[in-house]
Amino acid sequence: TCPNLKRIDLSNSKDLVETPDFSRIIKLERLDLSGCRSLSYVHSSIGLLKKLAFLNLRNCCNLVMIDFGRVGNMSSLRVIHLSGCRELKSTPDFTRATHIEYLDMDNCSNLSTIHESIEVLSNLTFLSLRYCRNLVSVSDRIYSLVSLQTLDLCGCSKLTKFLPRQASNPRLECLILLDLSFCYLEEVPDAIGELRCLERLNLRGNKFVSVPDSIRRLQCLAYLNLSDCYQLGVLLDLPIGGATSGGRYFKTVSGSRDRRSSLYLFNCPEMANILSKPWDCWSLELAWIFRLIKESYHFRCGFDIVVPWGLEIPRWFSKRFEGDSVISIVEFNVDEDWMGFAFCVIYGRNNGSAVGHSSWHSFYLSFVSKHTEEYFDMQHDLEVQYSVVSNHLWIIYISREHCHFVKTGAHISFKAKPSVKIHRWGMRSIFKKDVHDFKRMQQGQHLPFPRDEVHPVNFVFVQKSNINFGPIFQLPYNWLRTKEDEVEKNDAEVKENNLSYAGF
Repeated sequence: TCPNLKRIDLSNSKDLVETPDFSRIIKLERLDLSGCRSLSYVHSSIGLLKKLAFLNLRNCCNLVMIDFGRVGNMSSLRVIHLSGCRELKSTPDFTRATHIEYLDMDNCSNLSTIHESIEVLSNLTFLSLRYCRNLVSVSDRIYSLVSLQTLDLCGCSKLTKFLPRQASNPRLECLILLDLSFCYLEEVPDAIGELRCLERLNLRGNKFVSVPDSIRRLQCLAYLNLSDCYQLGVLLDLPIGGATSGGRYFKTVSGSRDRRSSLYLFNCPEMANILSKPWDCWSLELAWIFRLIKESYHFRCGFDIVVPWGLEIPRWFSKRFEGDSVISIVEFNVDEDWMGFAFCVIYGRNNGSAVGHSSWHSFYLSFVSKHTEEYFDMQHDLEVQYSVVSNHLWIIYISREHCHFVKTGAHISFKAKPSVKIHRWGMRSIFKKDVHDFKRMQQGQHLPFPRDEVHPVNFVFVQKSNINFGPIFQLPYNWLRTKEDEVEKNDAEVKENNLSYAGF
């Protein structure tokens, strides 16, 4: 026996069938059994490990159940990894492990129920059930998880119920991220509007025909994905105002700086005729743009929007070009009220050759200067998208700090792989006055629309014969990091590492 043993790592022990009795190593703090593919039984004495903080059973694909015992005390347990436990049919009883903060059960393909004791996990901040394809419903007890910030149900294709149709009391009041993509939901419940802290909502790949009006109450929402909702035909309202409590996602998730705030309606063919119309101050897309711009905590560096569209560039984009155009800004009056640049492009399926083919990214906005190319890339699988033929409008906003192309004279263009047809593109500078004027129009004041640019942008067209910079080094458009960016990144990493290294 090893009574003082604190850590056991038996990961990838492919012949391990069952664990030993843990009653003589009760000081254990960290147990890693990941990849033990023959493991079918974890001894119930595991419940006696009151100092155990980290339990990893990831990819124990023959594990059928976990029993923490009836007299156990796992008050130190903070992290459980169960992803890839394909034979697991139910979650353990959490009554003896009430301090869990992180619970990962991705790809537990036979999981059908969640034990009702999950309600005792008042410290749980992260719960992932991605691709638990036999999960039919989520217990109402889950709504009492007062600390839950991330709930991922992507690919739970048999899920018939998530929230009640209506909710009289706020539920999941700390929830920041909710992923219900590819759950094949036929209805979005009105109670979704009660998730007042929600910042990121993924509803991609569902079967509903409308989104409830209650979504307008989600004032912190900065990312909404409705792509591949083929039957969606009604989207009356989106949040207009902002909430000062927004932006928590970027403070709690490392790497979130590169995860954009967005509005995505890829492959929503029923929405094409609704959205493809002259813009006014009530257009969903334009309202979303100004809502994020005026509340900068909703995004980092930039954001984008993709919606089904026709062939005309919205008039709000004062500079409009043919798809293969390359330009360079030669003069622009930069003052303290300048906020950034907005770009847009209309693209569709290409049956012939394409311009500007790149081997690095399938589709992106390019800024080429001497030996360097900065890019803002499309983060959607275009090959999947082209199962539908309709054109789309991609709108990009880049904040002032990352508009290096203004000073460098970079060659600006859109580039794509051969399967993408670039029809036209446009751009516009954005100042604080634009935000103020838009707010006035929404309040009912009659102002000319579209408004002229505050300061004109002087540019020249670049002939393709003049584009020869030699070898190109590529950088993402947001490569520049401020001191504030680094502090936010480090703080988020510290929070995550506190869980990852639990038991060390």
